[in-house]
Amino acid sequence: MPRQILSSPYAANKSITQWLNPAAFTTPLLGTYGPLIHAANVTGPGSIRIDLGLTRTFNVTERQSLEFRAEAFNAPNHVNPLNPVTSLSDPSFGRILNAADPRIMQMALKFVF
Repeated sequence: MPRQILSSPYAANKSITQWLNPAAFTTPLLGTYGPLIHAANVTGPGSIRIDLGLTRTFNVTERQSLEFRAEAFNAPNHVNPLNPVTSLSDPSFGRILNAADPRIMQMALKFVF
């Protein structure tokens, strides 16, 4: 694991292209561990997600009904970037390369008899 040498591991202006400051880290001496034992010590950008579901049942007869269901995952379609690359030897260190799923919508119709 890398060794943190600056007080803040984050870039001055955090963005997707540069979340972590590469100058804040150095490779520890061979055979030793740095003070960052786990990559989870550095936080990512977080996420905002709203999932919605709607169900409506329509009675066709006394014993039969029609059920309509609509679901939306990440309804506002907000971009949720994942965590930055934390491998010091990777040329993409400190950058965010991926995002979570975009908006997904699905609908279903069920006939109950």
